[in-house]
Amino acid sequence: MLQIFRRLAHTTGLLHAPADPARSATRPLRVLLVGSIVLPVTLYIVAGAISHRQHFDDARDRLRRNLAIVHEHAQKVFETFEFASRYLDETTGNAGDDQIRSFEATYSERLRAMTMLLPQLRDLWIVGADGYPLVSARCSRCFGSICRTATTSRPTTTTW
Repeated sequence: MLQIFRRLAHTTGLLHAPADPARSATRPLRVLLVGSIVLPVTLYIVAGAISHRQHFDDARDRLRRNLAIVHEHAQKVFETFEFASRYLDETTGNAGDDQIRSFEATYSERLRAMTMLLPQLRDLWIVGADGYPLVSARCSRCFGSICRTATTSRPTTTTW
C-alpha cells in the first residue's frame, strides 16, 4: 500500500527521486493544488459525518420520547376500558338478561353517569347472552324487541 502511495506521489510530482533534478517551481504548486482539493473534501466529509451522527442521535431521542408518550397514552386507554368493564360487572352483578331488561332505565342512567365522568368513553353497552344489546348509556328504551325484530327480519341475500 505504501508503494502505491509513493508511486502516486512520484507520478504527481509531490516526491521526486534523488536522481531527478529538483523542480523548483512545480513542486510547491502541485502540493498546493492537491491540498486545495483534498483539504476541503476531507473537511466536508468530516463535517457531514459529525452532522449525520448528531441528527441521528436527535432523531433517536425524539423517537424514544414519542414512544414513551404513546405507551403512556395506550396504557391509560386500556386502564380506562378495564375500569369501565369492572364497573359494568359490578353494576350488573349476577343479574340475568330479563332482570336487566326490566331495570333498563336504571342501568341506562348509571351508564350515562359513567360516560359523563369519563368523556373518553362515548358509550357503554350491556350486551345480553344472545349477543343483542340490552342497555346503552346514550339512550334508554331504544333496544328490546325493536333491535331483535330489525335484525331477524332482514331478508337473506345471496352473494355471487
